[in-house]
Amino acid sequence: MLNLGHNGEAQRFMHQIMTDVRSLDVILHPGNRTIPDDLYNIDAKKFIGRIATNAEIVKGRLNDILNGHHRGDSKVMNLFYYTLAPAWNGNDLDGSDMYTNLTVWDFSTRFYTMATNIVENYELWNNQSIRISSTAAGQFILKSGPNLFRMSRKILDELLYEAAANVHWVDTLQLVFLAVEGTVISSLAALYLAYLLRAVAAQRHKLYGTFLVVPLGLTRALASQNTNLLVDDDDDDDMSDEDERAGGPGGDEEAEEDGGVDVVKVKRRATLNVSEMSSPTPDGVEGGHPRRTLSRSLSARGAGLGGAATRVERNGLNDRLPRSRSMTADLMEPRSGWNGFRSLRIWQALTRRGRSVMPLPQVNSTTAAAAAAVLPPTRRKLKDDSHETLIMMMPFVFWSAVV
Repeated sequence: MLNLGHNGEAQRFMHQIMTDVRSLDVILHPGNRTIPDDLYNIDAKKFIGRIATNAEIVKGRLNDILNGHHRGDSKVMNLFYYTLAPAWNGNDLDGSDMYTNLTVWDFSTRFYTMATNIVENYELWNNQSIRISSTAAGQFILKSGPNLFRMSRKILDELLYEAAANVHWVDTLQLVFLAVEGTVISSLAALYLAYLLRAVAAQRHKLYGTFLVVPLGLTRALASQNTNLLVDDDDDDDMSDEDERAGGPGGDEEAEEDGGVDVVKVKRRATLNVSEMSSPTPDGVEGGHPRRTLSRSLSARGAGLGGAATRVERNGLNDRLPRSRSMTADLMEPRSGWNGFRSLRIWQALTRRGRSVMPLPQVNSTTAAAAAAVLPPTRRKLKDDSHETLIMMMPFVFWSAVV
């Protein structure tokens, strides 16, 4: 494409050289001098300087074109070295013009030589009143210049065809890169994303499979058992150790002073006292009855209490220790049995877990067997496929298809 511009510039400057030579021939003609010679010389020097500059530009542009197309199979080089054009070659004895066939490159070289010859001999010809059109250099440029211009047009056309072919090649290369970007890169990104998603799905499948190892019957049995809200034994052991350290040796002496009455030392246990409360209504709102409150009877601890304060009362201790009742059993007494179990299942299906947390119903073995006989068997299993992987890959597949 750059050589195409160079050839266009060479044609322009060739045409300008021929125009300036014709202008000098007209200006320096003796019959056209109607004003002082100084004015003619000023205009003539302007044309001479432009001819010299344009001749160097034409030479440089033609060299650039040949350097860019010096391959043996280049059509431009064939036009330069193997295409002949008629060029002026002097006058015959009778004054007629003679022509010879020159290659385009030799034609261009001679054109440049004749232009520089005019620049060098201008002052001499002006002093001798010689017309430029009568000199060999002037005749060559004026008579053979149009032929060289036509041959340069052929070179320009060939450069244009080659530039068009290069444009098509660049377009094909861009399409190839676009296809590589759209298919290969997008496919690699999609495959990598699918690999990561499959790895996450496999890890999740393994984790859930670990929980599925537990039998379903065992899970239901554990879920239906009563839970006793008792304090851990570690707290009881700690309190008993503190009571023994607080009593010390004085405990035996006090026992002897009491007349040898046996004192039963009972470990003080922190228990949960469950007071009466109403069961929650079906819609999850609590009723108007008082709620059961949970109170822990803890041992008295604090500053200023001696060893006697930590001793357990001797009489009536066992009567004051309430039995720990089951929260699940007390709360679900109205709902026990098959009717309660069925109503609970229906209510959960309608409300979709409702607004309150409901304890599991208290059922016996007979009710559980009847429920197992009525309800269809459930088989827990995990799916190995992951639909999220396909969903995440769809944008990449769509982009590749569009490209």
